[in-house]
Amino acid sequence: MVMLGLSVVFYGNRLIGIALIAVLFIRIILVKNPTILVGSLVAGVFFVGVCLITHLQLDKQQRQFQPETPLTWTVKLYPDTLKVNGASLSFIGRPDGQQQKYVFYCRLKSKGQQELLQHSIKPINAKMSGKLDDFLPATNVNQFDMNRYYHHQKIQKAFIGENLTMMGPPAHLSLIDRIHMLRSRFNQYCDHLPKTLSLYATGLISGYRPNHFFDEMTGVKRLGLLHVFSISGMHVAYFLAIVDQLLAILGLSRFKKAVISITLLGGYFIFSGGSPGLLRAVVMAVIAILNRLFRVGLSKLDIWSLALMLNLMILPEAMFLMGVQLSYLLALGLIVSEKLTYFKQTILLNLLTVPILLFHIYEWHFLSVAVNLIVLPLFGKVIFPLVILGVVVGMFSLWLVTPVEWLLHLFNDSLNWISGLPGLIVFGKPALGIVLTMLILTFLLVIVSRQAVKLAVLGLTFLYVGTFMVIHFPLHGEVTMFDIGQGDSFLIREPFNRSITMIDTGGKVHFNSQPWQKESRDYQAKRLSINYLKSIGISRIDNMCVSHQDADRCEE
Repeated sequence: MVMLGLSVVFYGNRLIGIALIAVLFIRIILVKNPTILVGSLVAGVFFVGVCLITHLQLDKQQRQFQPETPLTWTVKLYPDTLKVNGASLSFIGRPDGQQQKYVFYCRLKSKGQQELLQHSIKPINAKMSGKLDDFLPATNVNQFDMNRYYHHQKIQKAFIGENLTMMGPPAHLSLIDRIHMLRSRFNQYCDHLPKTLSLYATGLISGYRPNHFFDEMTGVKRLGLLHVFSISGMHVAYFLAIVDQLLAILGLSRFKKAVISITLLGGYFIFSGGSPGLLRAVVMAVIAILNRLFRVGLSKLDIWSLALMLNLMILPEAMFLMGVQLSYLLALGLIVSEKLTYFKQTILLNLLTVPILLFHIYEWHFLSVAVNLIVLPLFGKVIFPLVILGVVVGMFSLWLVTPVEWLLHLFNDSLNWISGLPGLIVFGKPALGIVLTMLILTFLLVIVSRQAVKLAVLGLTFLYVGTFMVIHFPLHGEVTMFDIGQGDSFLIREPFNRSITMIDTGGKVHFNSQPWQKESRDYQAKRLSINYLKSIGISRIDNMCVSHQDADRCEE
């Protein structure tokens, strides 16, 4: 609690962080346990030290290079982590001789470079010339803030490459290099599988999402099932179950089994993309293995708490990422609700995700609770084994995977169809204090007496309904201007949302280019104006006005 509170104080809302620390001190006073007091103080001092070191490292990175200074760096490109969109290349990497990671952007010069990066298996050493720059700021309210997103992952700068020279694979391959090669080989193998099986295989096994992932998986996004495709606890449990079965056949000692399992978990973390959300599942699994091996006697809640502490040590700002928030909340929800029936547990877990989803993406589908009740056991008992079967059988014959592809396609189309049914609620963005109150009341549904549950339900109902009404029926109208890059767009809404008018939508000018240079179209309105409209509860526009038909004013 002390580390979480300090993290919020340093990197988020100070009032809420201070409130969390105040709750901790009240608990310490009531418990009157010197061990808890000393442990909290030690953890707090240690975490403050970690935060100071992190700040010093980031400040050093900021001062080390002048923004306009030309630089030439050698960096290792891992094909499984690159994003190639037409002639645009982007990736996160650590240059040789540097301690910090950067986000690299570059324009490819030829189709040969594009094909090399798309079809290569081995890592590639490359020399890139360019300069460091700040991330583009979020110029509109509730627009995706790239600077904050990467800052939470200890990345301060972007490297804008002007020239990219391929130098070939490294002379010696490290263990990490070989794991990335295995992931690249797997992703390229999945590209040759039928379409739906390919998406499910990369999404559920290697954690890779191609550019068209969300276009094909609209139901997964709308119905709040993204946590299933974000490799986390369920996937780690499957992986460990397979490893345990194989190690049981070999008849190894408990110590050797633990060492091999922990080593393989580290490899699986890299193979699956190494996301901050996955870090929680891996760390908890490692602590659980050590707990069983040395018979420490830690409870599931102790293991969850230790994982959170270690995560905050590694990434102090991790809890501000939506994936990490969902990962820890669902894991805690499983712990506190383990004595409940499956029906009640699933409803609780869904209620825990709702405030987080509303805070980040502003909408929620009414049918998601019912779908989760059906889909979650299907994923564990049918879909996941079916995907693994399809991947294995596909090595021998693509014709044999046709039934698997048909079943997955039917399942995916069913989700897409259900998500298109009435029930998608554009709720809006609740205040952070409201979100925390919703989460607290949701947990109270499990840990308080039956009489108090009624009060918690009433409190939750009042919060959701009251917040919805305040967002959707504002007392005052507004005129809002959006920065759309090459011009402006305007929103005009009357009090109580009686009428909503948009003037221009924004767009991107597309110049003539060769076929290999063309990028998949990403409409700017999705991340500029639509995000804001959803955050204030607007799901319809009554009047659309376009000043003229240039591409920078309207998108087709």
